[in-house]
Amino acid sequence: MDQEDFVTRYLYGPWRRARGSRAIYQNIDGYNAAVMTDEHDPDVWASVLTRSGGKAGEWSREKYRTEEDAKRGVLKALAAKRGYA
Repeated sequence: MDQEDFVTRYLYGPWRRARGSRAIYQNIDGYNAAVMTDEHDPDVWASVLTRSGGKAGEWSREKYRTEEDAKRGVLKALAAKRGYA
């Protein structure tokens, strides 16, 4: 499987809404991949990748224009961590 296959596999899978939050996420291979709109600008998205059960991660400095772009960004980061080229 290459990086694009990995991203496509999870991009359209079931994303869950975090309780009491604007974030939506998926648990994938021991990681939490999450995206959320910016607190001050709902037209801007950010992403975060953390280990499941670990401490909260830092939201990406890179901003995205759409939810799908943010999901692609966090999934590409996870694919790279998992060794998909």
